[in-house]
Amino acid sequence: MMKQIAILLLFLFWTISGFCQSRLIEGKILDSLTRRPLPGVTINHGPLSTTSDSNGYFSFESKNVRENIIFHHVGYKKITKRLMDDYSLILLPQSQQQLDEVVVSTGYQTFDKNTSTGSYVSIPKERIANMPQEDFMSRLDGLSSGLLLSRPANGNEQNSSFSIRGLSTLGGVSMSKPLIVVDGFPYEGDPSAINPNDIEGISILKDASASAIWGVRAGNGVVVVTTKTGHRKSRLRVQVNSLTTLTERPQNRSIPRISSADYIQVEKFLYENGKYNAVLNNKTTRPAVTPVVELLYQHGQGNISDSELEAKLENLGQIDVYDQLDKFVYRKMFKQQTSASISWGGDNASNYFSAGYDKNSTGLRQNATGRISFRNQFDINLTPALNLNVAMQMAQMKTANNNRGMDMLNSNISMYPYLELMDSDGNYASMPYQYRKAFLDTLYAGHLLDWSFRPLQEINVADNTSRNTEVMVTGDISYRIWKGIKLSARYQYGRQEHIQQSIYDKGTFYARDLINRFSQIKDGEINYIIPNAAIKDGLNTLGENHSLRFQIDVDQKIGDFAALRMILGNEGRVINSDGNSYRNYGYEREFNNLPALDYTSVYPIIAGLSGSSRIPFSDAIYGTRTRFLSYYLNTDVTFFERYSLSLSARRDASNLFGVRTSQRWNPLWSVGGAWSIHREKWAFMDRFQDLRLRMTYGKSGNINPGLSGRTVIVYNSIRSSLNRLQYARVRNPPDENLRWETVSTVNLGIDMGLKAVPISLSIEGYIKDSKDLFALMSSDPTIGFGSLTKNSATMQNRGLEITVAGHYSIGKVAMRSSFNNTLNASKITSYYYKRTSDSDVLGGATSLTPVEGYPAFAVFAYKWGGLNPENGVPQGFLGGEISRDYSAIRQQSRLEELKYMGTAVPRFFGGLTQDFNWRALDVSLLLSWRFGHVFRRPAINYSDMVNSGSILQAEYYDRWQIKGDEDRTDVPAFVYPANSAADLFYQNAEINVEKGDVLRLQHIRLGYRPFSGGIWKDVKVTAMVNNVGILWKASKNVLDPDYSLMPPSRSYSIGVNWNF
Repeated sequence: MMKQIAILLLFLFWTISGFCQSRLIEGKILDSLTRRPLPGVTINHGPLSTTSDSNGYFSFESKNVRENIIFHHVGYKKITKRLMDDYSLILLPQSQQQLDEVVVSTGYQTFDKNTSTGSYVSIPKERIANMPQEDFMSRLDGLSSGLLLSRPANGNEQNSSFSIRGLSTLGGVSMSKPLIVVDGFPYEGDPSAINPNDIEGISILKDASASAIWGVRAGNGVVVVTTKTGHRKSRLRVQVNSLTTLTERPQNRSIPRISSADYIQVEKFLYENGKYNAVLNNKTTRPAVTPVVELLYQHGQGNISDSELEAKLENLGQIDVYDQLDKFVYRKMFKQQTSASISWGGDNASNYFSAGYDKNSTGLRQNATGRISFRNQFDINLTPALNLNVAMQMAQMKTANNNRGMDMLNSNISMYPYLELMDSDGNYASMPYQYRKAFLDTLYAGHLLDWSFRPLQEINVADNTSRNTEVMVTGDISYRIWKGIKLSARYQYGRQEHIQQSIYDKGTFYARDLINRFSQIKDGEINYIIPNAAIKDGLNTLGENHSLRFQIDVDQKIGDFAALRMILGNEGRVINSDGNSYRNYGYEREFNNLPALDYTSVYPIIAGLSGSSRIPFSDAIYGTRTRFLSYYLNTDVTFFERYSLSLSARRDASNLFGVRTSQRWNPLWSVGGAWSIHREKWAFMDRFQDLRLRMTYGKSGNINPGLSGRTVIVYNSIRSSLNRLQYARVRNPPDENLRWETVSTVNLGIDMGLKAVPISLSIEGYIKDSKDLFALMSSDPTIGFGSLTKNSATMQNRGLEITVAGHYSIGKVAMRSSFNNTLNASKITSYYYKRTSDSDVLGGATSLTPVEGYPAFAVFAYKWGGLNPENGVPQGFLGGEISRDYSAIRQQSRLEELKYMGTAVPRFFGGLTQDFNWRALDVSLLLSWRFGHVFRRPAINYSDMVNSGSILQAEYYDRWQIKGDEDRTDVPAFVYPANSAADLFYQNAEINVEKGDVLRLQHIRLGYRPFSGGIWKDVKVTAMVNNVGILWKASKNVLDPDYSLMPPSRSYSIGVNWNF
């Protein structure tokens, strides 16, 4: 770590030594209305020119006092100043007759969006700056049409995933992610390793013309990240950013539950009806029971009196486990994000260096994350025609994950509402976990380790850490052969190292339980089969990737009638991944000697608790080698500045498909055209600033690195207990027909802007057809596999996107609006896997369950027949008739007998960003919406309460109790014995599927520049509220439709940005 930092600092000081100070004219350019820095402003001074950098700064040298200095930029009025004027602050007024120029990057080239035929969205750095989310992808939610963030039920943003223009594959989350490109190369690391303050801009490539240049990895769309660089002819610039965020405590009460007192009454009812008799009389596994059941048993045995029982039950009824969790397990989250950057530039070279440090205390006590990052980019002209660019980036992320929240309170029995975590004396309280306390108290007293489970002790002695280190080095050398013709070679090396370890010392229940279970006691002597010491689990992975690209760039005008932009290149990419997992018994931090254990033999478990078992063994070694080779061509030709044609072609090869050459190589291509109608010399065209028609068609692809056309065999880490020989299993058989997934996209768009009104409008429609998708197919079980993954499915996406942007003012208040809305509909057009039962499709509300003819995330439900008026049990339909045979309903219901409720993925979604600027004050807010989808709300399950003790939901109070209640409620009666089939039917019934339409205020941000001059003039203070709340939702339920289990908590941030 220190060695890598030293190398970066040495590189930094080496590059700075190449510069010397000179007398410069310098200043900063702002939008006169919004007071935002303006990058890319052209400054003409005499025969020379320069441009402002990403923060609006400029500098140049001039000794001619008579020359005029001209500032001009697309969308702004031109201003002229004399050399002797004040340049410290230039305010450039907006032009009401021009719209902003938008520059996009494909990773291979950068150009003006208005000269392209494809579908692009450009997101400037201002939109993702000063946000509390640690990774840049989460900051994009609501900012772009076609881009949808999946919101996990538990509200954990780190588990979120994105899709661009719907789903294009059935391969799950790992295959459906868009390709992320950073500075021209696919990014193989963790997106959270990228410091958002290093990002200059983000381009989203949506159609085939935009993304096909990335070939088989572009089927899900492409997100191109361009990082900040230094600028030529600029003085030393320093930027410091600091953001502090306080987030409210996690909302663990989002699903209302019954009280402790009512829960105890249910337990008493179950005890009186003999529910716990088998458990209490179990002399083999000795399963744990709750304190109330233990009290009722002791009372039944005559060990405690009636008054003692009632007093103890009353005391337990006053305890609320959620209060305990809030006090001892959860906490408010605190996050500190700090970064600083230094940039400078001379006539022939520039440099940018940044460092960032983030520290996050999560909502669970003893859990934390941290990130430290460094980046240096150096650019130099070795000769007037030869340029060298070198970038180095390093990031390290550390995580402590010692608190599992409510999950740690579930074992043989579920968390109960009167669970006490700390007793009245301030000591860690124990809870029944795996075995009955009465049994443990009498088991080999004095010989075994303490077998009690104390949740708060577990949190404080846990030692679960991980460390991710990412290093990326990029080199780019280019030579200008001729004006507009450039030859370049680029190389990138990436390294991703992950080290994860969990140390279970003897203070943890896990270690004490495992040691005790395998202990053998004979004649009062104890023999530890598993050493009486700590246990260490580890996982190490190392990924390395090498990329090499040769490319020719052509940007030429052909006379006065045409302009040509073309790239032609070849690239190769190698991705290596290695890993190993291990377990060390008898681990001691001070010593490296580990005992040798027999993992093949079977040992009896103490007291016959679970028969016999082998010592758990987790050692494994694995690795993959993936290689890609590509040839590509991309060209755009514009005639008379009005008619544009585009063509891209790419051919990819991979070692994953090595059986047939035709499957190994995959040709992908796109064609497109655009017509700039506003440039026609027609009478009414002078009203338009922009009016363009665009159309493209092409093919991109997708790949699953986990599949191969060859036989894949996995060797078991330990030998067989039967014959002591090593054995292996076939993970997948050979498939000579395995090939790439292919996504075909047709896109039609219109862009429009009026000169009289500074508003732009873009409307796009598209059709995406995906074929040869990897999907399960039923197979002959005699070959050893009941199903295989093959290129067997197809699907289609159709969509319409509308984007409106504009800037205007009312008095001295400048306003800027950006609106985007997307309509997307998907359909599985072919899927051949035969399910055991059509009821298996009911999982579509939470997982991908393909059904031919329906959306990818189709939600089906059982038709609801109401409650039986005699006993309040739920009723469904079977063969068109009312039925209470729940097993038959599940096994025999045909797909057409289920009710299609809609899709779990929003069909309509979008966002509105609104900015207000008045003098030194600016306000920004983001609204987001999702419509046209449904969600299955969590419903009561009596069987879970009866069998494992889970806390009943508050709808228990609305249950059917007497005849006639069926007219006021749909909540079934609580009957004993519980019928798990009835509960499953009720949970999946149509009455528990609700509309998911929701409109929410995502964030409000306030910015203020308190100083107007001096070194402090570029200080900006920001304050922000994130996850503000829901403004409207279709469901009348208290649940958040996007986060049914635990919505994200509201956060409050304050930040400071200082440029000098």
